[in-house]
Amino acid sequence: MSQVLIITHEPLRKNLSGPGVRALEMARALAERQQVTVATPYPPEIADDRCRLAEYSFDRPSDLKRLAEQAAVLVVQGFTLSQFPFLGELEAAIVVDLYCPFTIEHLEMTRSRGTGMNRSAAEWIAVEADAADVLTVQNLQLAAGDFFLCASERQRDFWIGALHTAGRINPRTYAEDPTLRSLIDVVPFGLPAQPPPEQGHLPAVMKGVRAGIRASDHILLWAGSILDWQDPQTLVRAVAAISARRQDVKLFFMGTRHPNPSVPPMRAVRESIEIARELGVLDSFVFFNDWVPYTDRWRYLIEADLGLSTHHDHLETALSFRTRMLDYLWAGVPIVCTAGDVLSSLVKQKNLGAVVPAGDVGQLAAAIERLVDDTDERARCRSRLFEVAEEFRWRRVVAPLARFCDAPRLAPDRAHPRRRLSFQAGGNRRVRRWMKRALLRIGVPEARVQQARRLMPVRMMLGLLNRRAR
Repeated sequence: MSQVLIITHEPLRKNLSGPGVRALEMARALAERQQVTVATPYPPEIADDRCRLAEYSFDRPSDLKRLAEQAAVLVVQGFTLSQFPFLGELEAAIVVDLYCPFTIEHLEMTRSRGTGMNRSAAEWIAVEADAADVLTVQNLQLAAGDFFLCASERQRDFWIGALHTAGRINPRTYAEDPTLRSLIDVVPFGLPAQPPPEQGHLPAVMKGVRAGIRASDHILLWAGSILDWQDPQTLVRAVAAISARRQDVKLFFMGTRHPNPSVPPMRAVRESIEIARELGVLDSFVFFNDWVPYTDRWRYLIEADLGLSTHHDHLETALSFRTRMLDYLWAGVPIVCTAGDVLSSLVKQKNLGAVVPAGDVGQLAAAIERLVDDTDERARCRSRLFEVAEEFRWRRVVAPLARFCDAPRLAPDRAHPRRRLSFQAGGNRRVRRWMKRALLRIGVPEARVQQARRLMPVRMMLGLLNRRAR
């Protein structure tokens, strides 16, 4: 059995966000055949008898290093390799989880929070530098990984292009496997082995309990958080339009306050609340909840009549995998969503609800009312949803990662000493350029920055940045 360390930047608490859920559930599935530890930067508030949960600290890299030195496989996400560059120097095989294309999310967040093309020259310089920094982090991941995960075949095509440009699809990796499945494969989000339990003796959590929601009302549920690159605003407007015709359709957002304290408040949350208030539907037809504990989410799902997911027409949507939409499959909740992402294609192909154009209030409202009023169709959707859910059980979707952990190895181009050194040197140069911009922006004098670039190892520059950021 291999020692596998999954490193997440999210807290493992009762209130879990997507990356934390993914790390925990992958660990549970892998633990059937491997010895798995999940490392989190905060004290774990949950316990698990299938895998070990361990805390590390951004201030004490030695905590994580001790854990990593015991592992044969490291599974990393996001900024982990940039925050802890020593991980790339260990003998362990590195699996990079690319299920969240965060560089595209960053571009969309920058666009949505800006003023279009009407920025000053100084603003453009700052925006472009930030985007370059984030891209540097991604490219370091592409250089360091031995095996890569993504969430869909559409994402895989995108990442193959990125890996090719990064030099990772080369004579050595292609000779080993011309399909490239041994370099990058699909591990989508998954679902628990069993469907959610029945309500039993537990009281309701929305219907007849929440002020403004009657026991006879139809609940539209938005599972998970509200993010700036999604489009809850159009959904709020659609529900407001429905409320002018009928009183029995209510929209409930499960999460507005992200459980990770380092995640800033999302503009889309504020805008959605303001729109609901302006249209006179706040706390009467549209309800916003702080967060629902991961283990309690089923209680909300089984009360829902429809599950909603709406988003804009842009690149982030095309490459996204709306993870909390899978909960609708798990609980058999018919789905109404906007077109453009992978899961909306699944909804349309398998007839799991309704798919409408992005940004169209009228068509969205019409689709909601049609399914709310068609009890028989909702029942048929529910049956089909349970069938499709079988394809997404964690034990099944994690298979490519499990196979790699059964026989971990370095990628053929990373295993070759000369090639591995060139990747490390290139990565260090990119990190140094990134560090220079970051240090200057937080006020380190330019003379000291230039001295640091000449004399300091990359890890010391990271330490200086971290100390100044605190």
